[in-house]
Amino acid sequence: MPEVIDIEINNISTNEFEVAKESIASVRKEKTSKGIGLGKEVDEITITINNEKSNYLKLVLNDVKSASRAKKVKINLSEENDEISAEI
Repeated sequence: MPEVIDIEINNISTNEFEVAKESIASVRKEKTSKGIGLGKEVDEITITINNEKSNYLKLVLNDVKSASRAKKVKINLSEENDEISAEI
């Protein structure tokens, strides 16, 4: 069963919430594809995201890092794709 994510949404915009949700989902997908348990801590993840969405990601980065159980999160900017992806 997936771990419950505790994100404080009182002071978060819809765009920030959507980017956080998409980022966490992409990390979970990557963990599953690599056979890594969702609750297992990882040293580093790289999130590939476009420039516009990266501005929102930076505002919720600590939440994404915590929910992803990552020690470090890198942001890779890409204008080629509107999708958010993650790599471990």
